[in-house]
Amino acid sequence: GESRASILSRGYYLASSPRQRESDTGARMLSILFITISNETSRLSFLNTLLDSLEERVELMRCGLGIDDLEQVGGVISSSASLSSNTKSNGTRGHERAADVSSLPLAHGLIRALGLIVNESKSSSFSLLEWGIKTQQTILLHERMITICCRAISTSLAVVSDHDKDTKDNTLGTTMCSSSKNEQTTKDNDVAPLNVNSNLGAIGANGAFGSLNVNSDEEARRIGIQRIVVGSWLLTKEACATLAIVTASNPGIISKHLFMKSGQLLLYTLSSLKHQGGAYAAHNALQDICSTCFSHSNTEVQSIPSMLSRNLMTKISSSEIVRNSTLRRSTGYALGFLSIMRAEPIPRVSICADVLAALVRLSLPCQTIVRSVLCRLGIKDAKFVYHKYTSASSISNYVPDVDYESNCRVHALNVLRLAIMDAPLASEVLPFVGDAIISSIIGYDDEMWAVRNSSTMVFTSAMLRVIDANKNAAGATDRESTAKFAGNAISAEELFRHYPFLGHFLLPALEDGVNSSSNVQDIKCTKRKHEVHPSLFPLLLLLSRLQPTELSNADNGGNVDIASFLLPVLTCLSHRHHKVRLMAARAIAALCSGNGAKHITSSRAYLMSHCFSRLDRDTSLKNCWNEVHGALLALQMLLRSMPCPLDGVLDNPQISKISYFASWTSAHCICPPSIAAVAIEILSEVHERCAASRENISLKSVARTAFNCTEFFVGRSSINMIGQGYLSSVSAKALIQSLHDDALDPAGSDESRRTSLDAISSICKSESFDAAWAGIKALKKRLSFSIDGVLNKDTYSKRDRAHILREMCFVLYDVLKCEYAKDPHPPNLRRLSRCILELVKACKILHGDTIFTKACLKSNWDMFVGLRKLGGSKNITGRTTKIYDEENAGNGLSGNALELMSFCLGALYEVDGLNENMISELSQFRHALLESTDPLSPLEVRHSAAMSIGFVGILTWEMHEGELTHELHKKVEIIKLDLYIT
Repeated sequence: GESRASILSRGYYLASSPRQRESDTGARMLSILFITISNETSRLSFLNTLLDSLEERVELMRCGLGIDDLEQVGGVISSSASLSSNTKSNGTRGHERAADVSSLPLAHGLIRALGLIVNESKSSSFSLLEWGIKTQQTILLHERMITICCRAISTSLAVVSDHDKDTKDNTLGTTMCSSSKNEQTTKDNDVAPLNVNSNLGAIGANGAFGSLNVNSDEEARRIGIQRIVVGSWLLTKEACATLAIVTASNPGIISKHLFMKSGQLLLYTLSSLKHQGGAYAAHNALQDICSTCFSHSNTEVQSIPSMLSRNLMTKISSSEIVRNSTLRRSTGYALGFLSIMRAEPIPRVSICADVLAALVRLSLPCQTIVRSVLCRLGIKDAKFVYHKYTSASSISNYVPDVDYESNCRVHALNVLRLAIMDAPLASEVLPFVGDAIISSIIGYDDEMWAVRNSSTMVFTSAMLRVIDANKNAAGATDRESTAKFAGNAISAEELFRHYPFLGHFLLPALEDGVNSSSNVQDIKCTKRKHEVHPSLFPLLLLLSRLQPTELSNADNGGNVDIASFLLPVLTCLSHRHHKVRLMAARAIAALCSGNGAKHITSSRAYLMSHCFSRLDRDTSLKNCWNEVHGALLALQMLLRSMPCPLDGVLDNPQISKISYFASWTSAHCICPPSIAAVAIEILSEVHERCAASRENISLKSVARTAFNCTEFFVGRSSINMIGQGYLSSVSAKALIQSLHDDALDPAGSDESRRTSLDAISSICKSESFDAAWAGIKALKKRLSFSIDGVLNKDTYSKRDRAHILREMCFVLYDVLKCEYAKDPHPPNLRRLSRCILELVKACKILHGDTIFTKACLKSNWDMFVGLRKLGGSKNITGRTTKIYDEENAGNGLSGNALELMSFCLGALYEVDGLNENMISELSQFRHALLESTDPLSPLEVRHSAAMSIGFVGILTWEMHEGELTHELHKKVEIIKLDLYIT
């Protein structure tokens, strides 16, 4: 008895804590005590005592917060009065109450205990909470629990909701706190003087006074206020969850009024709460209650979710009561709709369809604007999917002009976005996605920013849900990535088969966007007409993300001719905006039907011929560079989308035409650098994938010409060329790819290899950061494969192959020193050091000895230590640092530096043996190694540390007596012991 009493007292104490883990523990203790009671009468007594305590605490909070009698103390008292000592006389009692609330007992722990008890009673024998029991006592017990939960929610909302007395949305807040069916409050709203949303409220005061030095009493008072705020957040969350549990425990005895009251309160919570976690708790509770209603035997109760959805739709569609959402992007309203729609039994053919149809209708502009848009696009018969639902309910297909409200449209778009992204409703939402895309495209041209922003969100969600689920598909820059991304997307044929009207809408919308974005300028108007039409880029983006037509096995998509999209898209290749040209090029590759006859307008042969016709030198002389750039981009995308190989795709005249631009128009620099960059990338693509055409492609020559031109402009501040850095990086990359094979070719002459190595050195040492970065990166990417190729060429002697690798290593070592001496770039240093390490390892495999001299290694020890510091290592001097700190070990560059240090020490030992001059370096190496093997250090650093122990060979060093002093011998033994342990 005493032990149960002490546990009960401890449970009530912990359940009153503002710390959630403590209140959860207390609630669990109380529920365990209830379950372990064997006598049903004692159980009922325990439950009634818990309900009495819970009811008392809720009423104490309401009274202490001044919710019920505000009119008696001078009306609604601002929260700033509760936090200031200078209160007016008519607000004195309100101030005292707000100051005294810090000592109020919190109720969220007890209400969680109630939920646990009701939930656990399903598996235990407690008749008053068993399913199907319909005694008067059971009915009264459930009514009492539901009333307490509703009372607790309304109490917490008085503190933590966006509760405005003057708001037009007051339809659900007037009857929520009634303790009986017929009781109503006469006040406008239940608003506490302490409210987190009012000016200088609990949160506002925290920000305003947080930096002041206050006495202990003031600090305690502020902590007490925060205690109430946190307790109110938790009370909302736990009360919503418990309300759902109680209503689902025995729904047969709960009246329609209580179901309706609970649903309305949760909707009101969702629309007024500013806490994301609390909103999702209300969302889950509403879904459970609606599921319970749908499974109820009473048809009136089954109709409650439909009534709730209509009430919620009225809140966002009526221009008289619509208000801004308290949560971002109308999350509260959206969660309310999702709760109701998810709860509807499958197949969801009633509420879901009606709600989605109403949302699409509201997401469109008013009737006059919609019809004018359709008329401008030449669409006479608009066949929206949602029309069949509005026709069945005798509602106009579009919102009348007098009823249109922009806030309603924003709410509808935001709710539609979350509905599209909701996985449980995927099959129900899918038929309306086509209408949602059309609505978002129309919304791009709206004058109101909120509508344009919400339309963008809807378009993005529709793209991810239906078109292509990969967010990074646009980042595919090589052929393998492009094919991988495209294979997951929907094809144009399948898209227009599912959404016939979408295909009929997109084509005229695209043509309208192209015509509106023409390059004609009206001299009478100061605004240029060649600005991008708001919907042009989204339309091109949609087409570019489709699965390529040649990869699709589906037949033609209904009455929509896919090839008809090509004409406006081809027109966009000459657009003045770079992004439009790029999207148009990607769209052309997606709409290409493959290797068909040249007379077929969607075949690759026809499209490539059309692009080459734009590369005439006469066209370039007219300075139509946008058209040339767009044509080259389209050629690049068409070639990239082709399967390997590319033999026979380009003939010599076409290769010559591309080479003309790739050489930066024969070194005259008369075209924009971006044109030469794209042309070089095309030649690189063909050179890589077309063995038959390599003899006709002088990639090395044109890349060297372009690179030399960019080098001429480096450092000339008077010349500022847009795209010069891009051309530098592209030409450097292409040149490295060509020179690299020559530099490591054992069959080549020494002079040829020397020339290639000098060119590689000049690229990697370039004053242009873009050129050096791209060259080093390209070299690192290809070097590993080339080293393996040299090692496997057994027809040449090991000495000759080691000599080739040694020369490359010397060049990169010199580049590393130059990069380190100037303003160092750690990624470049990391790549260079890794290349050197790979070459050193390969040379040791082939020849067995070191490739560096003693003087070279000894003089560059400080550089290796500096590389480790640049890699992020904190301990450079060898002093003891904090153990198990992942920040000390650094990153990959630090690991590479550690391996270079180990090679250096191993080489010095091979030359001079162990001597006193190496102790300093060995000590530094030991400390660096201990840090790098820290369990919290990155894996790549620990791997480098393990490799370093083998490279240095110190564990196998022989130390004979008489060769070393006793002190030196002792130091080396300590170092060896540490390395053994490591």
